[in-house]
Amino acid sequence: MDNNSESLYYIWLTQIKGVGVITVRKLLNIFKSPEKIYKSNIDDLIEIEGIGIEKSKLIIQSKDLTKAEAILKSCYDKNIKISNINDNYFPETLKKYDDNPILLYYKGNLDSKLIGVAIVGSRRCTEYGKKVTVEAAEVLAKNNVTVISGMAKGIDSYAHTTCLKAGGFTAAILGCGADICYPKEHINLMRKIIDEGVIISEYPPGTPPKPEHFPKRNRIISSLSNKVLITEAGEKSGVLITAEYAIKQNKEIYVVSGDIYSKEFKGSNKLISEGVKIYLNPEQLLDKHHEIRTKETKDSEEKSNNTSLRKSIIEVIKGKRLTIDEITSKINCNKKELNNELFLMEIDSKVECFRDGKYGIVNKAT
Repeated sequence: MDNNSESLYYIWLTQIKGVGVITVRKLLNIFKSPEKIYKSNIDDLIEIEGIGIEKSKLIIQSKDLTKAEAILKSCYDKNIKISNINDNYFPETLKKYDDNPILLYYKGNLDSKLIGVAIVGSRRCTEYGKKVTVEAAEVLAKNNVTVISGMAKGIDSYAHTTCLKAGGFTAAILGCGADICYPKEHINLMRKIIDEGVIISEYPPGTPPKPEHFPKRNRIISSLSNKVLITEAGEKSGVLITAEYAIKQNKEIYVVSGDIYSKEFKGSNKLISEGVKIYLNPEQLLDKHHEIRTKETKDSEEKSNNTSLRKSIIEVIKGKRLTIDEITSKINCNKKELNNELFLMEIDSKVECFRDGKYGIVNKAT
């Protein structure tokens, strides 16, 4: 079977409404390929323990490849790659847990050995949470440990951007299609991750960022990690769902303790009270064979912070909000060079990309 045909049947299998991933995995264990499931009859399916008449009917009634063909075409049109549970790129660690997807849509560099440390936390984070996140992500990147997160605002974005700035590899797990940037203002971050890491989704292209998708994607974040760091979590934070998955999967979990009177750390402190390990330093996130690399980044930071390009950008957008095209027309540089510098300036909290795609100087008062 060629790759196109195999992908087509995998897409079909994952799009059957009412048939979950645990059932799908059971079917694959028996039939060995989604094409054989597609070509099976109802008698074959009913005989399988745990499938039953209702699910068998759903599978038989779904035998139409039209939707799968449209999804496959969309993937090619949008340069989205596909990996299934039986190919050479599918992460081995995802195979260990029955509730994980059998098909991934991705952009960037996927590897079967993908595993790392998850850094997750609140969208509206404190400076303390940000500081801990930046330190941890930088140390992990310098020690060649993949940083895994969800590309959300706040802690997630600081984890990804710090890792990239330190020259590391990062994986972002999305709660929408791999062709959709959510939140929209993270478009530069998303591009950087695709260039130097990987973005992964279990959802086909065009899938919007629905609220119910994000708790589900947290199981993938945990599954891809051998350790999980929670740098900040409120009482009802979605990060606690990641912690629940990590506990079920027997992962090492570290939590940053916070002010007992602060609502921003109620969830974090509750986890600690329930026996989760307290995070004290980045060494806890490294395996025993790692030695923390303390190479100074001063030179590389100065190259970025002191460029004439950065100064020109600040002068041009001071008191304004401008698009990349508008900035390019006022500054003598190419768009790729400008994109890179704006990305670094976002990391350094010098500029902000707003929802309309325009850039402005960060208002320190907010």
